[in-house]
Amino acid sequence: DNNTAQAVDVFTAYALLPGQKDPDVSYKAASLQEKVNPARARKIYEDNITAFPNDYRNYLRLGMIYAKDKTTLARSATLLKKASTFADTIPSMWLELAQVYNKLGNEREELNAYKKLVSMDPQNLEANKRLGIALMKNNVVTDAMVYLEMANTLSPKDPDILTMLAAGYIKTNRSKDAIDVLQKAKPLKPNDADLRIQLVDLYRKTGQDKKALEEIKQLVEIKRDNKILVMYAQGLVSDGKYKEAEDVIENIKATDPENIEALMILGDAQRLQKKYDPAVETYKEISYINPNYAPALFQRAEIHLLQNKFQWAKTFYERALRADPKLALAELGLAKVAKSQKNQDLYMEHLDKAMKIDPNNDEIKEEYKKGKK
Repeated sequence: DNNTAQAVDVFTAYALLPGQKDPDVSYKAASLQEKVNPARARKIYEDNITAFPNDYRNYLRLGMIYAKDKTTLARSATLLKKASTFADTIPSMWLELAQVYNKLGNEREELNAYKKLVSMDPQNLEANKRLGIALMKNNVVTDAMVYLEMANTLSPKDPDILTMLAAGYIKTNRSKDAIDVLQKAKPLKPNDADLRIQLVDLYRKTGQDKKALEEIKQLVEIKRDNKILVMYAQGLVSDGKYKEAEDVIENIKATDPENIEALMILGDAQRLQKKYDPAVETYKEISYINPNYAPALFQRAEIHLLQNKFQWAKTFYERALRADPKLALAELGLAKVAKSQKNQDLYMEHLDKAMKIDPNNDEIKEEYKKGKK
């Protein structure tokens, strides 16, 4: 008759009759009471657990009630876990348990619960998504990809799934697939700078420098900070737009005059335009900030070599090596200085050192072949 309150009273009265041991009636009394008086229902469920310790239903419902309050999450987990020992094939129970463990910060048990859920319901979106994301963050890439690809099939426009799926493709060297999913995610998260930075890196990795530059240009409009401006300047240099790159570097210097990364890009732009003296001044500026910054010392040596200032080149190659003894290209530079001075023994000595430090460097291997002829 849809008179829930009266039904509750009758079931409760029946459940309290002396000698009454009907678990179904007792559970019905609690579940109906839950609709009109949740606090009273909790008490009945607790009494039912004592009276019928093998009836999973009371553990399950009480666990779900406690799951709604962060102060009773631990009790909820205990009750739901207990319910699973009597009946472990209820998807809703494993979903609730997983969510409770997530709130408690117990990732191991959370993932175990989701794995149990997915074994019963392979197309459960939440389970596949959460398992995929958590496993990817823990670098369990192969397993993560199985769950993420299923989640993507179930929800193809979820940007969180797409970006994590892209991370998996990157880790498994599937750059084209990573680009495809990030391009799908971009309109869903148009202001996500990290997503666009991933795209930039992938475009560069696959030799699509113009696309990378265009992506960075769009990114600058979204988030104009110095880290992104440095990326933009680097892209402009790679595209041969040196004057634009220099202008961007000046903007960075206005707020961060000691930004070494930006100054290195400025030096590169000047060097590529054969503005050798201004480039030397830029590398000097870096050395004032950090006297032991090996890349600046090395690049200054390279310019002196181009200027046929061999003693200066030698001095700065040696300083670069003191700052970074594993800088193989500095040993190559010293070899070239020795070669210019027709000192064959010293030339080969530095070439041997360069090869020992970095035997896979193409420039060093090419010079080494010349030296052996």
